[in-house]
Amino acid sequence: MKRDKVFSVIIIALLLFLSVTLGMTVLSENEIKASEWSLNTSLQRTDTMYVGNNDTFITIDGNLMYAIGANGELKWNLRLPEPEGGLADFSDVSIYQAATIGDCTYFLIRPKDLVLWQGEGEIVAISSEGQLLWSKPCYTLYNAQLYAANHTIYLYNTHDITAIDQDGTTLWKVGSIFYPQAVAESGDIYAIQYQYPDGGWILQAYTSDGRIAWNRNLSELGMGTVYSTSIYSINSRNSMVYVFLNNGVAALDSAGNLAWTKSYGVSTFLMGFDSADRIYLGQAYPSDRDYYYKIRALTPNGNELAVRDLSSSYYFNSLLSNGTLYEMTPGRTPDAGLDDLSTLTLSAYDVIEGGRLWDQEISPGHGRTVTLDGKSASMIFPWYQFEPDFTANLSVDEIETYSPAPDYPGVKNLTYQQILAGDQIVYVNFWAFNYETPVVYGESKCTYAGGLYAYDREGNLLWKKQTDSYVIKMTEQNGTVYYETRDGGFSAATVNVSAGLIAATVYLILRFLAAGTVTRARTKLDSNSNRNALLKLIYETPGLTQHDLARKLGMNLGTVRYHLLVLKLNHKISEHTDATKFVRYFKNSHSYSEDEKRAIALVRREPMRRLLALIAEGRCSSNIEIAQELDMPQSAVSKYLRELQDGGVIMKNPLKDGRPIYTINERYRPTLNSYLRAAEYAPDHMAYREMA
Repeated sequence: MKRDKVFSVIIIALLLFLSVTLGMTVLSENEIKASEWSLNTSLQRTDTMYVGNNDTFITIDGNLMYAIGANGELKWNLRLPEPEGGLADFSDVSIYQAATIGDCTYFLIRPKDLVLWQGEGEIVAISSEGQLLWSKPCYTLYNAQLYAANHTIYLYNTHDITAIDQDGTTLWKVGSIFYPQAVAESGDIYAIQYQYPDGGWILQAYTSDGRIAWNRNLSELGMGTVYSTSIYSINSRNSMVYVFLNNGVAALDSAGNLAWTKSYGVSTFLMGFDSADRIYLGQAYPSDRDYYYKIRALTPNGNELAVRDLSSSYYFNSLLSNGTLYEMTPGRTPDAGLDDLSTLTLSAYDVIEGGRLWDQEISPGHGRTVTLDGKSASMIFPWYQFEPDFTANLSVDEIETYSPAPDYPGVKNLTYQQILAGDQIVYVNFWAFNYETPVVYGESKCTYAGGLYAYDREGNLLWKKQTDSYVIKMTEQNGTVYYETRDGGFSAATVNVSAGLIAATVYLILRFLAAGTVTRARTKLDSNSNRNALLKLIYETPGLTQHDLARKLGMNLGTVRYHLLVLKLNHKISEHTDATKFVRYFKNSHSYSEDEKRAIALVRREPMRRLLALIAEGRCSSNIEIAQELDMPQSAVSKYLRELQDGGVIMKNPLKDGRPIYTINERYRPTLNSYLRAAEYAPDHMAYREMA
């Protein structure tokens, strides 16, 4: 053997030895790289945790509150009182919101079986030693928000702001507030009121003791006439007040003087600030089909720094943190078998400078296969949707309108992901699961895996932890991530950043030494005129059901079901089940966000479309008037309004004379307005007559 070849072999062997040694060192340190603790219960959890002072982890079991220390030790427990004069059952409660001042935490709790947007709650003040200091009933949780600033607790609900002292005394109260307020660090409060009798939306500033400091008519900001549907939100930061409208943003100083405005003519909302107080705006631009999205970066003085395009699903699959946009993209596998779990790609983008910083592919790990039953399904599926003998409790009319998922045989390939950015670490909650369809308890198999993954700001994997069920909630404080799983587990981990960097170095060496990669080829669709026609109709007219597709194309329902299966397995289309249990079909999963799918599904239902159009016009008052206007039974109006309110699509706001007015939630407003306009100008594409 020639000398140079011998030298190369020695170098490679030495590199291999060093990498293996370093790898073994890191692997041996994996147990201490992240300081962890975990507590398991037999309870099925639904988001009941809060992290307070001194890294104390707070949770509730029934009406018993527990405090867990930084090392997993029980610090104290406390049975929560029933509110006086209330009608709701407070024997099983959850944390709705919480705020901390000094050594005291103030919890707004609610019964677990409470319908969202409705019902009673209670504020409880608890010291860091677990003593109940006081409690106050909150007679409705409608639009409730709890804030703490300048040694005062502020409760916003039912269009009132109530200031509460730390001893539980009500300091002052202001009514007719139509949007949750912005509370400055100084305790100054900014809120929006409607001025009677002449009309007009007013930005009102209050001092910390409840006195009016100044007010400004929003229509005088130079951004056109402002209506209730024009206002998105207000925010206070560093002695500035920002008002986000449907056509731009206005900035005022703490004295009410207009500093600057930016008018874009499109829906504009706050995505966040960075450490340099730069402002990041999300914007929805109308197009021929729907909305496309941009992100704008502004200086504190309103000068524009950058404009970047975003995917339509950014609201759910992305996170902006200190100028970096993190986006998650599931890599679903066509023709997936039961064990072929999806991966997830985490990408980081620099919003100011532009360009992709890094990508990392996340594997869910080794899958576990079970036979599905009610308990296992509730542990595996983030949206628990399978109920055995579903139609057993339905009336005849309801059974006729119930449309279950297509009863084709196959394997469904799904993922669930969330992202959280700490000071130095980005945490990803990724859960992948494949299951046999149709779901039959006691027969259908399901393979699942996933957990938490921690990356530094450079994209290096620092730590990962597989979980037995999906993560309900995660939060980070002082470098420790706290998380709660569906099976009753509460856990915390403090990740060692330096150890993670060593692991990243090992990975690069091993990757350099590795020989080759394995790729999977995607199966091409067969040429079929019926399938092409079906796909074309779904692309042009999103949100149709299989019955709609069969009727419009004149195809046999069984043929439609077969082609839908092929298209889904090849990741050409995605589906969405609406509140009526109809399955609706869309272009593949990266084309529409869940909000967009929901909006289209609502507009496809003719009675719901007419009701939403009426609400968008601001002409909704009593149920009787709505029923007369739409020529619809009052019982049907009540049913639709309840569905929209429970789902957070609309809000019910009281006028000064006591009459209610319904408005569309700002989260759904841009998308719904877009599709309502499309329905108006292209009824053949958008109109859908709901089954009676």
